[in-house]
Amino acid sequence: MVVESRRNVLPSTPTVVVTAHGVSDRERSRLAAAGKTIVDTTCPLVRVVHRAAQRMQSENRFVVVVGREGHVEVSGLVEDLDHYVIVNSKKDVRNWGKPSIGVVSQSTTSPAKLSAIRQAIEEKNSDADIKFVDTICDPTRQRQQAVDTMLAQVEAVVVVGGHNSNNTRQLVRRAEQCGIPALHVQTSDDLDREWFTPFACVGLTAGTSTPSSTVEEVHARLLALRPAS
Repeated sequence: MVVESRRNVLPSTPTVVVTAHGVSDRERSRLAAAGKTIVDTTCPLVRVVHRAAQRMQSENRFVVVVGREGHVEVSGLVEDLDHYVIVNSKKDVRNWGKPSIGVVSQSTTSPAKLSAIRQAIEEKNSDADIKFVDTICDPTRQRQQAVDTMLAQVEAVVVVGGHNSNNTRQLVRRAEQCGIPALHVQTSDDLDREWFTPFACVGLTAGTSTPSSTVEEVHARLLALRPAS
């Protein structure tokens, strides 16, 4: 059984698979105490976020987590925190009246979004001692940078990835912010020939967790959709 949702319900199976998004230490302890065999596939880069947040807490800092509330990575992260807040935009930032603040982010947060939120935190909590740790994973950062370069060269873009994938949705949002139409697909079956009619040059990118085989299938289908001319 994969621990992704319904975390308050103890899995009935003897073996539990923890996905790349990870779970809290508290949840691991609960599963172990119940005699479950844990197969832990947590991404090492997600573990970095957990360790950074734990260090902030050990320093008696109020922990600000930049990320999407309810996302499985964020849920696993905050389950080990006692005093924290989750912010997903500048509008969520407040003067929390805390003398010491620590800031970390979901590993798939957009660099531009994190920069804007960090600035807002510093402006609204200017009297606080603020410690910031950049916990965006390198693949996410590199993918964002590559997309920015590509968007200047195409008329539209296809983004491959799960509809619940945070970094995939960030790529779609980045294209839309630049005025480039974006088609978010999970597989090659989601491609619609009619959607491509107005465009002569279309880019292709994918979320960091999208299998290479899926991206290759979408690429092949895109080539097949090209007009014979």
